[in-house]
Amino acid sequence: MYGLNRAPKAFYDQLTSYLQTRGYQRSINDPCLFFKINPDGNRIYFCIHVDDFAIAASNQTLITELCDILKERYTITESDNLESFLGIHIVQEQERLYLSQPGHIAKCAREAQILPSTRPAFIPMNPNFNDYDQDQSPPADKGKYATLLGMLIFVLRTRPDVAYAVNRLATRAANCTVKDYECLCQVANYLHTTSHLELVYNTRDPAQRSTIVELLAYSDAAFLTHQDSKSHSGIHFTLGKDTGVFHARSQKQKMVTLSSTEAEVYAAVECAKDVVFFRDLLKELGYEQIEPTTLHIDNKSAIALSQPLTGEHRKVRHFMARLRFLIEQVEEKRIKLEHLAGTAHPSDVLSKPKPRPGHEQNTQDLMGPQRSGAESRQEQARTSLQESPALPAPLPASRHGSKRSR
Repeated sequence: MYGLNRAPKAFYDQLTSYLQTRGYQRSINDPCLFFKINPDGNRIYFCIHVDDFAIAASNQTLITELCDILKERYTITESDNLESFLGIHIVQEQERLYLSQPGHIAKCAREAQILPSTRPAFIPMNPNFNDYDQDQSPPADKGKYATLLGMLIFVLRTRPDVAYAVNRLATRAANCTVKDYECLCQVANYLHTTSHLELVYNTRDPAQRSTIVELLAYSDAAFLTHQDSKSHSGIHFTLGKDTGVFHARSQKQKMVTLSSTEAEVYAAVECAKDVVFFRDLLKELGYEQIEPTTLHIDNKSAIALSQPLTGEHRKVRHFMARLRFLIEQVEEKRIKLEHLAGTAHPSDVLSKPKPRPGHEQNTQDLMGPQRSGAESRQEQARTSLQESPALPAPLPASRHGSKRSR
């Protein structure tokens, strides 16, 4: 697997052909997902990541059969319960799954030199973050910056609440300053302070007691937040209400938009692309979305523009191509747009840095309802950091390179 460059591809091709001969189908939407649905309605899903496998099925017999099939050709190590996968700690209690990465967060804290006596951070980024202010600081060690940045990116799988801060600081990696590195350390400090938070998945709707299969989408945009006059988008998806996100993205928009409405339409279109993908994937897996997927946005002008073309659309001819795609999805009943006030919009924290009250409210919506015992888990995290090996010396400013011009 780790010898030649083509070894992983050769292994994947061999595994694919082997599973297909045993009746498994490869998803046309995700090539790393295999599944089999029996005539009696029982189903099994098999997900691969290089040489790590995760299996989910409607009964244990199907899992045992698949493991026996794999043992015929490969040497595998089995685990009765999925307690850890790709560094993610998984706890299953009744009808909920709790995902977290406490070990990796502790590594980030050590890399950022967070001591037990360090003052806690309750937000990942200062709401007044400004590129111009960051440029006034001396340049930092790019290697050290990239190391911590890469470790924080790895946490995003279970901590979408830091997606904006990590993405914003990643855009400054090429000309990072000491202040930028201090902001990265603040993100690590925030993760350590809130290490008790878990990404929660409800397998059933608490109100209806039925399996959750309703796809919900959210998109938001912050107008002109970057130094080059570009805006920022934040989108996320959930399967039902009162459950954590399974896909979240925070990214700088690739073009300059001329109004907040255009920025919101840009974010909504990017979200609509993912809606089409996830609807196709769910249909393939046996969970077809009969009703249009609800896309929540906080801009009424964007909702009005998504209606069939009228004379008012002449004013927005400069982004008509994107708008036509959104109108088409609404007309074909793949999506429906609903207004959600910005203060209550969970994706708001994915598009801009927020003060503590708003950040905590949006984080709760993104992560899902937390289980009891959070305080004790947080205290255990502090104890583990206190007992960790000695930390490296503080990061000095780089002696090479000139100050970044404004």
